[in-house]
Amino acid sequence: MAEYFAIQASVCFAVSHILIRRGLVASNAITGSFISLSISAVTLWVMIPFFIPLSSFRTSAVWYFIVAGIFAPGLGRILSYVAIERIGVARSVPVVEGQA
Repeated sequence: MAEYFAIQASVCFAVSHILIRRGLVASNAITGSFISLSISAVTLWVMIPFFIPLSSFRTSAVWYFIVAGIFAPGLGRILSYVAIERIGVARSVPVVEGQA
C-alpha cells in the first residue's frame, strides 16, 4: 500500500509541475507563486480551528513561526517557479526537489 501512495504522490507532483510550466506561458513566476501561496494560505488558515486549539496561539513565539511560514515557502516557491520558467521542468525540478 505504501508503494501505491508513493507512486500516486510522484504522479501528482509531476502533473503539478507540468501544469505550472503551462501556466507560466501566459503569466510570470511572481504572479503564479502569489496565486499559489494565497490559495494555500487561505486553505490552511480555514483548517486551523478544526485541528489546532486556539489557545496555542497565545504564546509570544508564535510570531516567529508565522513569519517563517510566510517567507520560507514564498521565497522557495518563487525561486522554483523562476527556475521552471527559465530552464524548464525537466532540468529544474530535480535540482529544486533534491535540495528539500
